[in-house]
Amino acid sequence: MQTAAKISNKVLITLLFEGNQSDRNYSVYIPELRLGVIGDTLEEARENAIDLARMELARLIESVKKNVPIIERLEIEFG
Repeated sequence: MQTAAKISNKVLITLLFEGNQSDRNYSVYIPELRLGVIGDTLEEARENAIDLARMELARLIESVKKNVPIIERLEIEFG
């Protein structure tokens, strides 16, 4: 009998930082989630990215819980 896999509460994400000289802020891109944020300082940008990642991951988990896929394996005849 198969049981549901336990979902870990930790995930490794990548943060790509880019400074914007004209606006004097930092943008951060999270490639795994295809999302980005900005902050006035590097630290603020990092905190904003972490907050965004937590919100998006929580949303994704809830979405998966509500939309459980149906998977069937069929043996068919052909030829």
